[in-house]
Amino acid sequence: DEEYPVCLKRIINPPAVLYVRGELPDLNEEIGIGMVGTRKSSMNSMITAATLSYRIAQAGAIVISGGANGIDTKCSQGALFAKKPSIIVRPCGVNYDYLSSLKDVRKQVEDCGAVISEVQPLGRVERDAFQIRNRIIAALSMGIVAIEVPEKSGVLITVGYALEYGKDIFAIPGDISDENYRGSNRLLQDGAIPVYTPADILNEYMFSYSHKLNINYACAAINDDDIYYRLHKKYSKKVDDNQPIKSKKVNNKKSIVKIVKEKLTKEQIKEEKIIEKRKFEDLNIGDDENLKLVYNCFKNEPISADYISEITGIDAAEVMFNLTELEINDVITSLPGGRFEIK
Repeated sequence: DEEYPVCLKRIINPPAVLYVRGELPDLNEEIGIGMVGTRKSSMNSMITAATLSYRIAQAGAIVISGGANGIDTKCSQGALFAKKPSIIVRPCGVNYDYLSSLKDVRKQVEDCGAVISEVQPLGRVERDAFQIRNRIIAALSMGIVAIEVPEKSGVLITVGYALEYGKDIFAIPGDISDENYRGSNRLLQDGAIPVYTPADILNEYMFSYSHKLNINYACAAINDDDIYYRLHKKYSKKVDDNQPIKSKKVNNKKSIVKIVKEKLTKEQIKEEKIIEKRKFEDLNIGDDENLKLVYNCFKNEPISADYISEITGIDAAEVMFNLTELEINDVITSLPGGRFEIK
């Protein structure tokens, strides 16, 4: 098809078919920037992801993400807040109801950009789906921005593909004592371009795409409190829509970032509940031993994939595959921050 992106044709194993909901931006002419990071992200990284994506989209680039919880969603929302097109690349079919809590975000992206996949429209998340999806993100992007990356993370698979395809690698510097930034800092050590403002990314493309980019939008600092607060207010149903935004200080005491953090903390606190857990054999989802080990890790509190991998010894990619299988079968549900809890 003449609309099939040329950048995808250039890789060794391009998708045979690309399914699209919405209108795919012409990446033969536009600048695609892949935004990646951990699902288990910190508040500061979510602020960075949203604000950085907002500025990049404002300046004229196309934000590309994987549509997962955490960093991915904040990047999509940042581009939406700028009222600019963006792209979500799914690990399943474009019509399959995976991560149903993010359905509204996908619909909004679809209305002004595109949700795409190489999987047939109702296809489930299969084994290695995320790794396969990541090569598309890397191929469509001129550069990949790593926002918060642990030392062992699927994000590094995307970076690996990007390096193979000759793309630029950018990384947000992080606290050297924070495990969630060890991957990011290692990328910087290996030669990734450090990012302090959106201009650090877009300056790489100004010479060839000066007619596409308005660098004035990219020079502002990333930690723009007001942008994240307004974005969060718009996309969170639990934030009071009538609360006025006057300045970066409210009552001259609490910054807006602090208020957002407090609101998010309250939203994440749930009353403790005792769940009568079913036996694995009663779930009727097969007898895979690893799946059983993953299921048996769940008690009465949310847990992360990293925690499960650590206590079971199962590879992180296999753990994610098993968690997906449990979620598809309505046994567990995903929570913000890359955590899961039993239903």
